[in-house]
Amino acid sequence: MPCDYKLYAPDWKQIRAAILERSRQKCENCGVSNGAFIFRSVNFSSWYDPTQDAYFSYPSGEPEPDWYVAECREKGVTIVLTIAHANHDIQDNRDSNLFSWCQLCHLRYDAAHHAANAAKTRLAKKAAGSLFEEATNAKT
Repeated sequence: MPCDYKLYAPDWKQIRAAILERSRQKCENCGVSNGAFIFRSVNFSSWYDPTQDAYFSYPSGEPEPDWYVAECREKGVTIVLTIAHANHDIQDNRDSNLFSWCQLCHLRYDAAHHAANAAKTRLAKKAAGSLFEEATNAKT
């Protein structure tokens, strides 16, 4: 689902720029650079950066020897750093709550939060469907 920036602070672009500057345009979890074109390993435990001719591991960002790395996917990905809210509150823009993370690190961090929200949504839809069925059955 696309991000609705109308829900963010009016100065979000400036806040984002400051966090990217703080991180020196690198993921603050794994160290991959913003805009880098990389190849991720099949199990997403490492990546290959052709500009450095080197493999790096998630989440440490430490270089890995070639023999350690699983085969990389044929299709590369361009890294776009995102700004993560550690407490998932998009109104809480304290520096200590904001992190510059690559797509993969951000998705991994948010996975449990997204799963909980999806479960709530499914439950709400099921409940709404039950109410609709009860109303329909009452009319017949």
